[in-house]
Amino acid sequence: MQRDLEINIPLCFSGIPTIVNNPLLIVNIKHKIRLIDRKPRIDISKIFKEATGFECKFNIDIENNLPFSSYYVIITKFLIDRAIGTCELPITLDEENEIMRMIDDALYDSELIRALRTAQFMNSSILYRDNEDPVKISFPSLKIRVLYSFPIRIRDDLDNSIIHTLGMIPVKFSEKFSPDLVNLENGLWHSLYSIFSPYTNNWKIIWDLNWATFIEFSNLVEV
Repeated sequence: MQRDLEINIPLCFSGIPTIVNNPLLIVNIKHKIRLIDRKPRIDISKIFKEATGFECKFNIDIENNLPFSSYYVIITKFLIDRAIGTCELPITLDEENEIMRMIDDALYDSELIRALRTAQFMNSSILYRDNEDPVKISFPSLKIRVLYSFPIRIRDDLDNSIIHTLGMIPVKFSEKFSPDLVNLENGLWHSLYSIFSPYTNNWKIIWDLNWATFIEFSNLVEV
């Protein structure tokens, strides 16, 4: 089975990881994927059984080059939908969402994954901070292409002025897109994590769970 789809993908467009609870800007983008029958990169069958009491065998994967964190959120949704349908489980949408949250926290317990999942539930771009109500925002539509990724370890030695600056950038992006903010955030990635980005307005470094991932974005149109 192969099936081509264009779906909404949540993506962390702005937000550099710190050990404090800073805002993240999650954008909802249209993206083409291909669903195929094969073993996915993430096995959630054991955790799904622990969460529901049901053991369902299912194989489905996405053939597309997505940031890993976005891939994880999308593929787990497809896997759980497939399991519920195949095994005819009597689970409501609210219960399904709660199962996804349980799996997320069991595997990663990350504010990034919680932010992406929340945007997926809301089907909207959002400004997100853990333990606060997410704020829906309008953001220019865009297409992305993943270029490459670097492994990172979140720093715990940043002073308050840097942390404050990092927290303000997603907020500023949520108010208005600006190439200057792209260059500023890329520059901070370089300063803090020694990841260099060429000086271009359509390359951006994004937080991608255990990685910093370079994306190329295009077709920005105000929505």
